[in-house]
Amino acid sequence: FIEWFGFDVVSVVMLDENGIDLNPKHVSGSGKDVESYRSGWEHQITEHMYPNDTKEGALSYAFAANTPVYIRDASLIGDLPMARRDQIWCGGYPECTSYFHVPIRKDGKAIGLLTNISVEKVVEVDDDKQELAQMLCGFFGSAIINAGLYSMVEAQKREIENTVDELRVTQGQLLEAERKEVEALQIAKEAAEATANAK
Repeated sequence: FIEWFGFDVVSVVMLDENGIDLNPKHVSGSGKDVESYRSGWEHQITEHMYPNDTKEGALSYAFAANTPVYIRDASLIGDLPMARRDQIWCGGYPECTSYFHVPIRKDGKAIGLLTNISVEKVVEVDDDKQELAQMLCGFFGSAIINAGLYSMVEAQKREIENTVDELRVTQGQLLEAERKEVEALQIAKEAAEATANAK
């Protein structure tokens, strides 16, 4: 998205396991010259978590309404009323110009957002680009869910392998105990026979 669309800071945020807040999973920037904005955005979405509520800012609205939010030039709306989280960000980083928040969807339902921010430049996102971004975010949703399922299957596989290993050890111990019991019975039988023959 950084190269294709011309944004400077891109992040992936996902709804937490409680279904309440959007948590950052990855934040990247287009280079060293935007590092302060990348780290600032990461701090913003970590310290001032955006809840799953349409009234709590542009990020929250995009997720809760399951619709992209494109702000071509934030400097033109800086004096308008906005959510506190957005005020904190825009007040601290007025150089950030264009914003494009796109829902990451799985089966049509938002499971996260791809956020895009430009620094000191307007990024044009026409209808075709918005459609492309939504289509790509649909693929991202499937990939994220599949990666989670793969991780879960891998964890279950490891757990089963550990259980099988434990069963093998237990089986070996049982076989060894049975072998020793057979040996003891054989020794006892031989001793009894020897005693009987001695009489």
